[in-house]
Amino acid sequence: MFQSDGELENDELLAVNVKKMLSIGEPLVHVVGKIEKMTIAYPEHNLEIVRSGKYVFIVKKKTNN
Repeated sequence: MFQSDGELENDELLAVNVKKMLSIGEPLVHVVGKIEKMTIAYPEHNLEIVRSGKYVFIVKKKTNN
């Protein structure tokens, strides 16, 4: 379940793509451990994706350039 707010509110495409990335990481649980936090870096901002129980939170943060 995804929760969105602010600039990312109702961004269904982002939610679908993040869900795909998390599902790709699932088979790696036995190798690297459970994914709890993922950061996607862009030139002007980062997306931080955090799992908490059944929820996935996505936070957009500006980078310090």
